[in-house]
Amino acid sequence: MPRFSANISLMYTEFPVVERFERAAESGFRAVEFLYPLDDDLAGMRAALDHTGLTLLQINAPRGSGNGDRTGANNPHQREEYRSQMERAFEMAAYLGASQMHCTSGAAQPDLTFDEQWGTLVENMAWVAERAATFGITPMIEPLNTYDNPNYMVPTTATAIRLIDATGQPNLRLQYDLYHTQRMEGNHTDNLTNLLPRIANIQVSETPGRRALGDGELNLPYIFRLIDRLGYTGWVGVGYRTDPPTDASLAWLRSSGFWER
Repeated sequence: MPRFSANISLMYTEFPVVERFERAAESGFRAVEFLYPLDDDLAGMRAALDHTGLTLLQINAPRGSGNGDRTGANNPHQREEYRSQMERAFEMAAYLGASQMHCTSGAAQPDLTFDEQWGTLVENMAWVAERAATFGITPMIEPLNTYDNPNYMVPTTATAIRLIDATGQPNLRLQYDLYHTQRMEGNHTDNLTNLLPRIANIQVSETPGRRALGDGELNLPYIFRLIDRLGYTGWVGVGYRTDPPTDASLAWLRSSGFWER
């Protein structure tokens, strides 16, 4: 039976950041994920985790410069800035007790060749994997669809696996988001069957529109039964945008037969 975590950067946004932990716990979640923690929120988040007993599975890092590139991981001119951001991200993750980190790959830069960017990305991700190991954190590469993330360097599972293999780092794993993969590839049965040994975390929201579960084109009962048959023992991160109250949007999941409190 899948274990579900809540992405509280996308869900429970009708509440302040720190209060979202309590709300997710009240809904029945036992674990949460968070995208980009800020220094101003860290102490409150740590206290909320202690109070609720929730597990923080992962964070995303770094956010980047705010110009839409998400990160400088693929830019040779931003190598030091990127690694400094990642060091801080590892410190945040360790403080909050997160065991995983989605390490974003960046959008292609028009003034640089692909080979320059790819080589830099491979070097940086190899460094990330080595540093992550010292913090006891599993680093992950997640393909992001190019409809929502134009020119993203890693848009498909094949590209992600190519990047992971190029680093030569066995602790660098794949994050498989059903929303992004549905938009770019579909083919979840073959993908999940073939890639499961490489997958550290699965995420889900409905497409189109990153909507609540049960309100889109994914055959979620089939997919959840499939990952059970394949022996997946990790978490399934639920993360979508919905009108408040967020708790009411969990109706399908609660009645699906897969929800366990």
